[in-house]
Amino acid sequence: MLNGNTKIIAHVGYPTTTFKSPMIYNPWFEKRGINAAVVPLGVRSEDFARAFPEICRFTNFHGALITMPHKIAVIGLIDEVSTAVKVAGSCNAVRRNAEGRLVGDMFDGEGFVRGMARHGRSLKGKKVLVVGSGGVGSAIAASSAAAGAAEIGLYDVSAAAMEALAPTEQNRRPHLAAPIVPMTAPPVASPDQARTWLDAERVVLVAVTAHAAAHGWPGHATRLAATLSRYLVTGGHNTDAVAIHTHALNAARRARDRGAEAAALIDLGEVRWRLGHSWQEAARYEQALLVLRETGDRTGEARAHGNLGLLAWRQGEYVQASGHYEQALAIFRDIGARAGEARALDNLGAICWRQGRYEEAAIYHRRALAVFRELGDRSGQSCALANLATVCRKQGLLEHAVHHLEQSLSLSREVGDQACEAEALCDLGEVRGQQRHYQQAADDYEQALTLFRRIGHQASQAQALNGMGNLMLATGQPGQARAQHGLALDLATRIGDKYQQGAAHDGLAHAHKAGRDLSRAHHHWRQALALYTDLDVPEASEVLRQLALLGEFDHGYPALASR
Repeated sequence: MLNGNTKIIAHVGYPTTTFKSPMIYNPWFEKRGINAAVVPLGVRSEDFARAFPEICRFTNFHGALITMPHKIAVIGLIDEVSTAVKVAGSCNAVRRNAEGRLVGDMFDGEGFVRGMARHGRSLKGKKVLVVGSGGVGSAIAASSAAAGAAEIGLYDVSAAAMEALAPTEQNRRPHLAAPIVPMTAPPVASPDQARTWLDAERVVLVAVTAHAAAHGWPGHATRLAATLSRYLVTGGHNTDAVAIHTHALNAARRARDRGAEAAALIDLGEVRWRLGHSWQEAARYEQALLVLRETGDRTGEARAHGNLGLLAWRQGEYVQASGHYEQALAIFRDIGARAGEARALDNLGAICWRQGRYEEAAIYHRRALAVFRELGDRSGQSCALANLATVCRKQGLLEHAVHHLEQSLSLSREVGDQACEAEALCDLGEVRGQQRHYQQAADDYEQALTLFRRIGHQASQAQALNGMGNLMLATGQPGQARAQHGLALDLATRIGDKYQQGAAHDGLAHAHKAGRDLSRAHHHWRQALALYTDLDVPEASEVLRQLALLGEFDHGYPALASR
């Protein structure tokens, strides 16, 4: 019987219709007087990176059973893993220990081996063929090796997956047989083919990185992670990116390779920034920056400055952010890294328009765009065009903004850059809302939010929610507007994004004013004013004007003078 002392074990996967564990464990718990319950929770892949950490925060959460499609993705979201998880590269059980740390284990392979033994079949000295090299297949192969299999063959639908997986198994416990089908090179003659192949084999590559990191090939793990980094970022595969870069970081630390450790910290930090974990990263970047300087890794040093700039940007420290971007720009120019130079120029432009220096911002973004075009970097072009559109929007040039954003959207979709695609859609929603094309704006925001949630970009979600709130108010729905801005405020506060906090308070104030709740409107505008003034952004002047107007018709609140 459930009560306030019941320990909850979440059974997380999708779909839940096939779940059998609650029917197995709950009667067993009840029969033995154990006050625990397995509860099925349906979580889609695009929501898992955001939902699982929240589930683990419940005070009566005891652990979780993890099933498809999350067995590999969960590794990057927990604190410790067992040897079985390290070998298999997948995890199907998580327990919260006495210290509050999340510890993962994998039972699929051991369950298979014990099931065979129960039926009188020993794997010792046998040849074993495992068909399918995903999470379960990898676990079965690992447990078969531990059970003494003489030879293991791995067969996957793609010969390229076998080529990626097999090298990590060479010279280890059992001998790997040659592939059943002839080995052929993956079809990667064009960027589209390469992306298609990487998408199809990403699960295998995560498992390969995990195995290499855990079994004495730290160089393989760190190089594979670095090679995949850009693909993972532009594709929005943040959960897999966290897993791969965490494996690379652990491998570098075991090998005491400080340079590789610093590089892995930079890659991991960039992904965690996108997922909203910015407050935790600054000290790691500073540490990495020192190491990269010592080892003479100038590219890594410039990237560290870039990531420190991102953190300062989110926290509203624009002068500090600008300093880091300028140092990154100088290093990239010195070493002739043109793509890095363009990204630094683009980031400097974003600081300028956030502070109201629109002409200067446009110069930076046009320079970045020219370099990206020279290099044929379509993803970079997409981002620069979206930033240039923001400058146009803030200057009131809405048609120019739409033109730039439509180009940005087309480019981002061509190259599969989901982050830039979502940003372009979000910005289009804002522009079309200002043009009073409300249905188009709503569609843009909905698509943007769907993408942001799928890839886990929390700061951008806050921006889109604020935009939806403004749109709800413009269409006469103040209650819905308050709900959207409230969600944005919670999210922006959690990740430390002061600008979006200010925007949420401003939106809530307008929504409360529309509902004639002037007391709450005044409260939220005062909060917005404090944030915007601290950030030194032009939005503070408009909030002051609204407070002055509020004072004119509500004599309980005098108008405020500008600071």
